[in-house]
Amino acid sequence: MRESVTICKICDVPKRSGLHLMHAFICSDCEKEILQTSPEEERYQYYVDRLKVSSYQKQ
Repeated sequence: MRESVTICKICDVPKRSGLHLMHAFICSDCEKEILQTSPEEERYQYYVDRLKVSSYQKQ
């Protein structure tokens, strides 16, 4: 079975593997980065903001 290519809502790069979360697709690479980022890190807020934006947009 052929996997479709979907654009990641975090990095905006077309990817084949990842997860669909409500109306957002998050690639495996970004998922891994999100899970390894603690809330105290500066990058954490970037992920929160990207997910907020994607929750208001439909694919």
